[in-house]
This record gives sequence, structure tokens and C-alpha cells, in this order.
Amino acid sequence: MLVEPIWGEYPASKGRKTKITHFRPLNASNLSYLLTKHVARYIKIKLVDNKPVPMPIQPPREVLEQLLTVLHGWAWSNQVSGIINCPTLRSDGSILAHQGYDKATQLWGSWDDNLVLPPILETEDAARKALKLYTDLLVGFPFVSELDKSVAIAGILTTVLRGGFDLAPMFLVLATTAGTGKSFMVDIISNIATGRDCPVITTGKREEEFEKRLGALLLEGVSLFSIDNITHDLQGEQLNQMLTQRIVKIRILQKSKMPETEWRGTLFATGNNIRLSGDVTRRGLVCNIDAMDERPELRAFDFNPIEYVLADRGKYVAAALTIARAYRERCGNASCSPIASYEEWSAIVREPLIWLGMDDPVKSQDQAHKDDPKRSAARELIAQWSEHFGTTKDYKAAEIIAKAVEKVPNWNSDEPDPYVRGELYNLLVERVGGRNGLDPMKLGYWLRELCNQVHSVDDVRYRIIEFF
Repeated sequence: MLVEPIWGEYPASKGRKTKITHFRPLNASNLSYLLTKHVARYIKIKLVDNKPVPMPIQPPREVLEQLLTVLHGWAWSNQVSGIINCPTLRSDGSILAHQGYDKATQLWGSWDDNLVLPPILETEDAARKALKLYTDLLVGFPFVSELDKSVAIAGILTTVLRGGFDLAPMFLVLATTAGTGKSFMVDIISNIATGRDCPVITTGKREEEFEKRLGALLLEGVSLFSIDNITHDLQGEQLNQMLTQRIVKIRILQKSKMPETEWRGTLFATGNNIRLSGDVTRRGLVCNIDAMDERPELRAFDFNPIEYVLADRGKYVAAALTIARAYRERCGNASCSPIASYEEWSAIVREPLIWLGMDDPVKSQDQAHKDDPKRSAARELIAQWSEHFGTTKDYKAAEIIAKAVEKVPNWNSDEPDPYVRGELYNLLVERVGGRNGLDPMKLGYWLRELCNQVHSVDDVRYRIIEFF
């Protein structure tokens, strides 16, 4: 759709103001104003005393509708894919340091004029000093491990260097207790990249509602946002699409249309004791913090990291550019396994961190895969199947259910479980249970979903094969 960038000053911390930009779709009224102000003057000839007199008028409605329909296809229109709120990196390694439209990246740059970059030094020593700037900034957070610290710094680099790659993984900040500092960490990252706290949304009660909230933000071109304080395992088709596809098909609030849009932003999420589920596990990195305190909200930082950032934001933006440029110019070669969909991000964010001695942030996915409830259920099904059915014979869904519901003969109520295969029965109740007991059709769908997947149980690899 045809859009225009709208910017204004918004409140930041400590009474500060910061310039924030978003895209607004053009409608007939907006376009009418722009045409008459910048492009053409529309007149209507009237006879006054039998003399033709030109009278100014608004552009005809049919002209506006035609322009709104076909203008995006004209050769002189610019395709814009997102907004950046600080200088960033292009995919060729050059620095995008000017505001306005950048043809190479198709990004619109807009930030406070008082953001000034210091010189970008491209040496290993400068990169290590830049990394220390970030570790010092985050020193007050109770990271569970060095890996979690690496994921947090990868989040900073991703938001600043976002112009250099098409796709970026999601960052999930996890804690065990409310008040540990999850949202505060995301706000620090947001203040580096945009100069203000991170805008947040909730998942809502229904997936459709959640998808429409996501779509509204994507249409505005926001550079980052957070799904805040999630209370359930995180998954969703819209999330999968926006994290691994450059072009996203979205829902619009109160409309049935599903237009396509491009998003070049970074997604964060926070929650207590939740998990990534399904396909989202390979699209997200997890940062764990744990204060080991019953009331972590009462802890105090030795300093306010956001105040440090806003006092000299250019320094913290430049640190990310320094790390990426130094790795590129020093011909750094960090040895790490490839990661599907995020090869460009890996070269600009992940590899420089490994080069500087940080843990590989992608390793945070290992625990996410283990904790994934869908994968855990699949592994449990295979373990139960192997124990009670063997691995050489075929079974129909109804036969599996019949085995699962088989009860102990002459069961005594003093005994803990009336079922011969209690663990299998409990698993199936959780996954395929219904009002009338275990549902063979649901079990069939689940087995079809697992068909040809490989899962390891006790260091043995299994594959469920479905025959039709």
C-alpha cells in the first residue's frame, strides 16, 4: 500500500523527548492534501458575467481512487521495507548513517538529531572495548550462565545492525519469578536502538486477536516490539511466518483483507517459566535470568543502565557497528554450525560474538528444543510405544487406545493406578483426550503430525512411519 512516514516527539524517561516515526497508510484525504500542496492545482471553470473564471477545487474522487490503486506500481515510487531509529549496517558492510530513505536497504531512517556517532574503529581491540561497554551495562542482571549473557548482547547487536540482514530470530527473556528484570532488559535494548522504552503487546485470549495485533504493528513498520509477560507456551503460525519470511501476509483489525507486507524489525518476548513450542523453537533464542530471591523486585541496581544509554546513546550504537565492522575487516572466522534461515544474521551478529570469546547464542536453542512440550510429548510417546508395543509391528490408533485403557484385573482401590499402562494412558489423555475418553481420530492426526520425524530416546533415534 501507499504510505507516508509520520514522526513526532514522544515522552522518554526523566522528562526527555525522543523522535519516533511510523508509517501511515495514505487515504483519499491524505492524498488530496499532498497532491494540491506538492503536485498539481485542480481548477473548475465557471462563468461569471459571461466570463470564464478558474475556481480552485479538490482533486476529483475518481482520480484519488485511481492513484491509490495503481501508484505503487509506477516506476518512480519507492518500495520501503521498514524503519530504523539509529544508524545501522548494510548487507555489504557499509554504515547507513543518514536519515531519510536509503535505496540500498529500502529502509527509512529517522532518529534524534542529538544522536552523534563517534569514530568507528575497525580493530580487534576496539571491538573488545565495545563488547565490554555492553557487559558493563548489563552487569546488574542475574544471568543464569554466560550463554544467557551472550543472548542478551546478541539482542542488542540485532536491533542496531538490523539493516544488514533480511531475517532475525526472536529473543525470549525468561525468569522464574515476576520482578526479576525481564522487561527492564528489553527496555535497555530498545533505548539503545530507538531512544525510548520498548512498545509492548499481549497475546490476548484468542490466536486471531493476537495475529491482528501483530499485523497492525507490522503495517506501521515499527523497528522492534515485545510480547510482554506471556503466561502460556509461545507458538503461532503468524509468528513462524514473520520470523522466517521476508514477506508476511497479515490480518487487519476489523477487516477481512489479508495484505502482504515486509517487516525489518526485531521481536522480543518475556515470561515466567514458559516455553517456546513447536516450530517457534528453532526461530528463537532464550535468555534466562534468575535472582534466586523470593522478592526480586526489591533488588536495586548500582546504577540506572537506561540513564547511561541516554546520556550518550551514540556511543552504544557505535559499539555494535564497531564489533560488526571489526570482525568483517579483520577477516574474523568464527567456527560455528550453520543455522537455517538466519545465515546473514549469523555472519553479522553471531560470529563476531564467538570471535570475541562469547558463548554461541544459538546454543540456547538446545534447551528450548528439550523443553518444547510438543517434542517432549513425542519423545514420551515413543518411549511408551517402545516399552509396551515394541518397534517391529504396526498398530492402528484404535489398537493403541485399547492397550492404553486396559485396566488391572480385580483392581483394589488402595492401589495407585487402575490402568495396566498408566503412563501411556495419562499421556494420551493429555494429548488426545475428549469428552468421551480417548479419541482415535485425534490420535490419528497426532501420529500423522509426527510421521517421519526423528526423535532421540535414551540415545536411540526413532522415526514413526505411517502407512496408508
